[in-house]
Amino acid sequence: MTTIRVRTVCFVVALACTPRPAHAQGPNNSLNARVAALEAAVAALQNNLTAEAGARAAADTALQGRVSKLEGDITADDLVGTYTIAGIQTRLKGGGVFEAGIASGALSGSMTLNGNGTGTFQVNGDGSLLKPLDWSLFVPFTLGNGNPGTLFDITWTYANGAITLTFVGFGQVGPYNVGPLGRLLFVSIPQLDGFHHDVSFVIFYRLQ
Repeated sequence: MTTIRVRTVCFVVALACTPRPAHAQGPNNSLNARVAALEAAVAALQNNLTAEAGARAAADTALQGRVSKLEGDITADDLVGTYTIAGIQTRLKGGGVFEAGIASGALSGSMTLNGNGTGTFQVNGDGSLLKPLDWSLFVPFTLGNGNPGTLFDITWTYANGAITLTFVGFGQVGPYNVGPLGRLLFVSIPQLDGFHHDVSFVIFYRLQ
């Protein structure tokens, strides 16, 4: 009987000292894994927020720069590019009944301003002339805007919100006020002499 009791006690002690099965430690491992995953997700979110904040700051800076240029903070570099020319020209011509005339025309062409202060200018002007003597109409009629279609070499400068053009070999014109972003120029040109009264209104514009 004593032998049986001793064996029983030894079995119980041995059973108590036997390591627990692996699944008994599972809840701790699962909790650690969840915490690690949560920390990784928080770190990723922080990285995304940092990247988004940087992108927003860059966009705000770019927007502020554009607003400043709309408000007139323009430099010569902002004017570099190729402009489309569109305009109208009218003429009152005197000089006696046989010379008198009323003319109008449309101007078109292009102007390129380079970063080194040089450029090119080309304009065409087609219109019509009405002669009051017999009210005859001459079409087409060139109003004499200086060798229509000729490509001129120019130089240019910008100061105090206005641009001045110099036609190489002919002389200087301007200054002309610069519009929003440096992409829009409005030019009104009166030409008066003893027999002619010409007025031209020209727009120079570019998209980029």
